[in-house]
Amino acid sequence: MEFHKLTIQQVTKVTPHAVEIRFDIPQELVSDFNYQSGQYLTLKATIDGKEVRRAYSLSSAPHESHWSVVVKAVENGVFSNYAMTLRAGDQLDVAAPEGLFVHEKSTNAQTYLGVAAGSGITPIISIIKTVLETEPDNKFALIYGNQSISQTIYFEQINDLQDQYGDRFIVRYSFSREERDGELLVASQKEI
Repeated sequence: MEFHKLTIQQVTKVTPHAVEIRFDIPQELVSDFNYQSGQYLTLKATIDGKEVRRAYSLSSAPHESHWSVVVKAVENGVFSNYAMTLRAGDQLDVAAPEGLFVHEKSTNAQTYLGVAAGSGITPIISIIKTVLETEPDNKFALIYGNQSISQTIYFEQINDLQDQYGDRFIVRYSFSREERDGELLVASQKEI
């Protein structure tokens, strides 16, 4: 696997425990970094003297002018907690996009259904943005589960897409630790 040293263009906190890392891809590497919605990047860093590699789904879409991933901190997560300290201008070793969980454009009008929980939204949001942008006859329905609104990665962006695309993009949220109007109800573990 070949890695390229990429500069971080921007780091944005998307929840209290997750950051979006946007990379600056040099012009000479743009063709190497072409990707399909749903693919991932492998990131590499030396942390406490050890090489650590982790794969993160691209949350940007191919028609957008940037490449981004979301890293969610996990307890004792070596790379994920390191990622929380990254800032614009820092560099990471990044391999070209890979993965087979990709969106294939449909020639027939249809409605897609995406189901995601937590950080599992990252490849799905890339696919959603691609469908809405490039398949004007198609619709997308999303069921997205999280503990709370504050823990919901891309909550505002998803709502903005819903406003922008109207009846072509339908979203239903499910929160396991708080109740909200218009959400799907989740049975607690005690009720199951």
